[in-house]
Amino acid sequence: MKNHIAPEPTAAPAAITPIYVRLPKPGARCPYTGLSRSTMCELTVPAKANGFRPPVQSHVVCGIAATRDIRLIRLEALLQYLGSLAA
Repeated sequence: MKNHIAPEPTAAPAAITPIYVRLPKPGARCPYTGLSRSTMCELTVPAKANGFRPPVQSHVVCGIAATRDIRLIRLEALLQYLGSLAA
């Protein structure tokens, strides 16, 4: 009978980047961009400040029995928008 030992990994696994991120909790910052919750709301929620046309795409997910909705922000769109500000 042989002992089966798993081989050592040769490289570190690649970091997984999510497609969508949630708004950070109040008082916290986004772990991917460092933006506050209020700044992310200004970029994703239609409001008078952005002419009711937010520059970053987001979706609202509402559950059947949920009391609150969840806003999911496309991380790629957010990073592209922030990159366009630097240019």
